[in-house]
Amino acid sequence: MDAVGVAAALVTSFGIYEDIDYAVRSVRAYPDRLGLVTHVDLAGADPAAEASAYLAEADVLALRISFLSTDRAARYEAAAGYERLAAGELDSLFGLAAERGVPVMLVVTGRWSVVEQAVLRYPDTAFVIDHLGMVQGPDRVPSTLRFASLDDVLRLSQHPNVHLKLSGAPALSNEGYPFRDIWPPVRRIVDAFGAERVFWGSDFGRTRPSHTYADAAGYLLHHELLTPRERRMVMGESLRRFIGWPDEAAGPPVPGGGSMAERSAE
Repeated sequence: MDAVGVAAALVTSFGIYEDIDYAVRSVRAYPDRLGLVTHVDLAGADPAAEASAYLAEADVLALRISFLSTDRAARYEAAAGYERLAAGELDSLFGLAAERGVPVMLVVTGRWSVVEQAVLRYPDTAFVIDHLGMVQGPDRVPSTLRFASLDDVLRLSQHPNVHLKLSGAPALSNEGYPFRDIWPPVRRIVDAFGAERVFWGSDFGRTRPSHTYADAAGYLLHHELLTPRERRMVMGESLRRFIGWPDEAAGPPVPGGGSMAERSAE
C-alpha cells in the first residue's frame, strides 16, 4: 500500500471462509489503514442474525451480500436470492443496517424492479451497488452484456440512499489503457449519481489478468474524464465521508504529491 500511495483500504470477508477471524485480526492490527466489510451469506437461514453477530464481534463499516451465482456454468444471477429479496426475507437485515447506521453493499446485476422496491421500503438504509451493477470479467463477459443494465442502474440514481461503486470498470473495456470506450458510460454514471455517491475501486484481485493496478487508477487520475473535484471525490473522499472512516487523512503521501482522498482503495 505504501509503495503505490494507498493510505487506506477496506478488507472484505467472504462467505467462502469459515469465519471472519483473519479479516478481523488484520483490521485490528492496522486500525488506521484497514477497515472491515463483512459478507453476509444470502443462502443462510437468517442473514439478519448473521449480520448482527458480525456487528457484535467487530467494528464493521459495511455489510455486503451477493446475488450472483458462484457456479460459472450457471446463470450469472442466483434466482433464489432475488426471490428472498422480493418476499421481504431480507427486510430485517436492511432494518438492522439502518438502525446501526451501516450501509449495505449489493452485488447485483439484474432484477432491478425487485432491488428498487427494497430501496423504497428502506429509505433510511444506505445501499451501494457494487461493480457498477454490471456483469464483469475479465473472463466471462459476453460483449452484448457489457453495459446492458446501464439504464436500469442510472434509474436508481433518483433515490438518494443509493450509491454506486465504480469498481473494476476497465474490465468492461475492449481497448487498452486508458480505456476510452468506457468513458461515455462512466461519465453518465458520475453525472447521474454525482461524485458524492460514486466510489472508485480497483477490484485488482479479479482484474489483474487484463490490466495493472496503475491502469485501474490512472484512467481516472491522469485523464480528462473527471474534473479535479470529481476526481478527488470519486477516488476516496466520498467513500471516506460515506462510511465515516477514517475521520482524517492518514498514512503516507501519494508518490509525486496528492492526498489520501485521491487514492483510497477498496
